[in-house]
Amino acid sequence: MMLSYRIDSSRARLKFTAPRAAAVAASYLAAFAMVKMGLLWGVALPLAAVSLAAPPRVRDLYGVGAAAWRLLMAGAALHHHLLYMGFAVMMSTLCVPFFLPAVLYRRAPRFGPVPLLLASTATALRLLGLLTPAALAVLGLLLYIAAAALAQEKVPLLPPKDKH
Repeated sequence: MMLSYRIDSSRARLKFTAPRAAAVAASYLAAFAMVKMGLLWGVALPLAAVSLAAPPRVRDLYGVGAAAWRLLMAGAALHHHLLYMGFAVMMSTLCVPFFLPAVLYRRAPRFGPVPLLLASTATALRLLGLLTPAALAVLGLLLYIAAAALAQEKVPLLPPKDKH
């Protein structure tokens, strides 16, 4: 959530300040205490804090993924699978499309809506109890991103420069 807070703050041109970050961090502590007391809806507290401090802007795929992630995770008290499935949707729109090409030393491609659609499909299938089709959708997502990344221009890893 803190990464989401940082990214959404930047996209909205809001200042990332220590007091605001501390308030969001405090919501995590409160949520932890609430869940330990059996109040499972406490997981929604940090989501609400981040959403108020830096609301996602639903103007592109990342914004749609960020909004879906927050909604799915807020419903985690109702259905435990929403927590990690919400995380999977977010990973498909932010982390994987930019992290995987970096690991492969490739330029990040423009993926379009395919990763979000595959992750959303996997989420829906998992929530319906269709585990094998959900796993196949996740596998398809990973293969699609890997193939798209490998099709991009290589970014050479240069040796370190001598400082002398």
